[in-house]
Amino acid sequence: MTASVTEAAKANSELDPAAGKITLKATAGKGTMRAGQWDPVRSPYGVAKIDRSHTAPQEQKKVVIREVSVPEAGPGQFLVKIASASLCHSDILSIEANNTATLGHEGAGYIEKMHSSVEDKGFKVGDPIGFLYIIGCCFECEGCMIHNIHCVTGKQLLQGFTTDGFFAEYAVVDYQNAMKLPESIDIKTASPIFCAGITAFHAVDNAELEEGDWMAVVGAGGLGQQATQIAKAMSFKVVALDVNDEESNLSNYSLWFQTTVSST
Repeated sequence: MTASVTEAAKANSELDPAAGKITLKATAGKGTMRAGQWDPVRSPYGVAKIDRSHTAPQEQKKVVIREVSVPEAGPGQFLVKIASASLCHSDILSIEANNTATLGHEGAGYIEKMHSSVEDKGFKVGDPIGFLYIIGCCFECEGCMIHNIHCVTGKQLLQGFTTDGFFAEYAVVDYQNAMKLPESIDIKTASPIFCAGITAFHAVDNAELEEGDWMAVVGAGGLGQQATQIAKAMSFKVVALDVNDEESNLSNYSLWFQTTVSST
């Protein structure tokens, strides 16, 4: 399933379909911003606001750019000016579920404002940061030690799914889930690290291999290519397994697999 983008969205954003990325241009208005949201039904007037009592044909089903309020950083949070946000397959699942919150859970950006409660946490306004996508959890319970989605308080919200995500000009982030980006990481391409990259890292790390061991990466697409780079940095030898010759050839050329194996 592919989410199409309205002409208004194209006019107000920089689209890179190959990278699955939408970079919204700055807005001149105060207190509002543009955000990318799934519109499950047709608006009778061709605008974002939907009159659900109208009997217009139900066939819009597009990602649209809406004007929404800029969120405010609450206790323990930053307001972040989004520099990049990337598309994950899970976003398509959110669309298929007809969630209408602002999409996106892979993001990176600059701290715009800080709540007074986080002024002593080692960050400052202007810092480039990457961040995870769950807010409202306690970060202390047994569930949080496994994954923030398991917080026993039940107050956790999943950005891009149950609350607004990162396909917007601004977003709020819990400071515990943020890290400063080193100069060696380009903020414009950093966002996939904080979902796809973390997934790939845990897969490689949990393999419990020793330096010089061989590792097989099944699938040489986006996650597989990130896993390959991580494994190479850990001094493992890597073989790629993929049914797509183009994917395995790309991985072999650009990411230095020792060998690739395809279905042919």
